[in-house]
Amino acid sequence: MWAWLDQVADWVNHEYVWQPDRFIPSCWPAHPHIAHELAVIADLRRTAGYAFSGDALEEWHRYALPAFLDRVSSRMGTCCGPAKHDDWPAAGRHREFRSERAIGNRSELFNRDTAPDVDQVEPGPPAQTRPPLVLLNGSTIDTTTGEVLQDPYGA
Repeated sequence: MWAWLDQVADWVNHEYVWQPDRFIPSCWPAHPHIAHELAVIADLRRTAGYAFSGDALEEWHRYALPAFLDRVSSRMGTCCGPAKHDDWPAAGRHREFRSERAIGNRSELFNRDTAPDVDQVEPGPPAQTRPPLVLLNGSTIDTTTGEVLQDPYGA
């Protein structure tokens, strides 16, 4: 699989990439987000090649490939280039995300959000009921829903 994906990356770079900022870097296997998406883009192209019309190839050229190259460019930025590989710039933030402190903080927020509301006012004596709103034809109005109820006497 790796050898095939490496050939796909080389083919995409040679045939479709003109600007160097959209180039799939030579260290792509060290970037899981590229490796995963490269497999998808390769399979989409392979499948499009077997289609009975050019529609799938048009979709691949118009949408799939440009979107893939845009994601590679935006995710990689300038961190990797020719003969240069930078480790994952977000590694520190990922370690912090998985830290016990961060997990505890998120758990506290989750629990607070799902806990019953203890600040609710205890029910007191029942509120006095108002006389019903009655229309000229004798129908009443449900003051909770605004629904017009039929005249209880059938008028």
